[in-house]
Amino acid sequence: MATFFEVIDKIREVGNIPTLPTVATQVMSLAADPNSNISDIAEVIETDQALATRVLKVVNSSAYAAREKISSIQRAVVHMGLTEIRSITIGLSVMQMFPGRPGLAGFDREAFWNHCLSTGQLAKAMALRLGYNFQGDDYTAGLLHDIGKILLDQYFQDDFVDAIQESRDRGIPLHQAEAKFIGGTHFQVGAWLVKRWRLPPSIYDVVAHHHAPSAAKENREIIAVVFMANILAQAKGLGFGGNIYRVPLDENDGWKIIQQEKPELAEVPFEKFIDDLEDNIEEIRTSGSIF
Repeated sequence: MATFFEVIDKIREVGNIPTLPTVATQVMSLAADPNSNISDIAEVIETDQALATRVLKVVNSSAYAAREKISSIQRAVVHMGLTEIRSITIGLSVMQMFPGRPGLAGFDREAFWNHCLSTGQLAKAMALRLGYNFQGDDYTAGLLHDIGKILLDQYFQDDFVDAIQESRDRGIPLHQAEAKFIGGTHFQVGAWLVKRWRLPPSIYDVVAHHHAPSAAKENREIIAVVFMANILAQAKGLGFGGNIYRVPLDENDGWKIIQQEKPELAEVPFEKFIDDLEDNIEEIRTSGSIF
């Protein structure tokens, strides 16, 4: 079995390592430039009409709760702010790089991205309920938390499909089967890619630790929120990320971290907390694919 470093070496040898899309890099640069303005960022996003359409769909979703329909990118930037729109654009640009398509047995990219989009929307909704302002990184981290699966599907497809089947047959977490068949996990490979793209540290930490938030040393709150959004999306059947294993809702590491940070929630069961998310879940279920 290969080691993680051998897995990365193989990806490098194959070449064509994905680079961050041009629109995303331009928006990141403009958002960090004090001399840039709203029109500059709006013009960059509008150069990609498919991306612009998806950005507007996200901004008008219940996760962001706009009071009235937003129909232009410029208004979206004004409403969301530069940092928030940057995060949304990064996430959707990356998703657009790897379009939904039926894969081999057990890994359908369209179902995968629907799961990731659901996780992003639920993470944003949870963060709002908990009073956190992650400036859009909650949505983007939710969208990209499983990005490593795309690399495994792209560079190790046969082994990855075997790992999915092993996970199903034995009822074990997918990352355990990945380690067996490939030598590295989707969160290790994904974290490597996110670091290569120089995305914000909070997104890196979510990708690296979204299966074990208690092991993280920094950004534990956003990791916990995405962890909870991920397991809720799985429980509600919102898309499918290839992982048949389900973390129990009633006792999870993410909620324990939140309860430590917010003592007023110490006696509140997680399933009670998510009761108010039913409207978000129903909207996600009925809104259709973003592709």
